[in-house]
Amino acid sequence: MYQNPAKLTVKELAKKANFSLSYFNVLYKHFFFVNPIKDLDNARLKKVQRELLDGTKSSEIIKELGFATEEYFYSWFKKHTGMTIKEYIYKENEEKPYD
Repeated sequence: MYQNPAKLTVKELAKKANFSLSYFNVLYKHFFFVNPIKDLDNARLKKVQRELLDGTKSSEIIKELGFATEEYFYSWFKKHTGMTIKEYIYKENEEKPYD
């Protein structure tokens, strides 16, 4: 899930684990102390951030991770980071100018 969160859903994870969705949610939260939807969102965010800093185009990320529209992707990113993509890239490059 953390290495390739593309297009994964909690329902698919529950099915792979042979649990009902509701039971999977309860178990996941019990063992990992986080809701599986939130954890999957965090995994996607980390992947998006890595890809952006590696120079991957937003359109490629949108396609790879299965976002419905560009608008949704941009609003999702801002909701999770508090920044636009340009602001995020600028901030990260400012903090690590010699990497």
